[in-house]
Amino acid sequence: MEEKLDQLHQMMSDLIGIVGKTNSMLMEQKQDIGVLKQDVGELKQELAETKSTVERIEGKLELLGKRVDRHTHQIADIQEKLDLEEMSKS
Repeated sequence: MEEKLDQLHQMMSDLIGIVGKTNSMLMEQKQDIGVLKQDVGELKQELAETKSTVERIEGKLELLGKRVDRHTHQIADIQEKLDLEEMSKS
């Protein structure tokens, strides 16, 4: 009978050890999840900032495109005037 009690005691001790290790592993995983959530939050913030920067750059590129078009038309007008002056001299 005492042998069975010793076995039962050993099994309980083993079980308590397993539960302790499991709880420790769960706590580590919860900490890892917390770190991952923080990293995801930081990445979302960086993505939002990058998106905003890209949108500003796109806006500036659009304005530059319009300026180039305007200058191209001005150059064409000047070239046309020069051609007309050249034709009138001939």
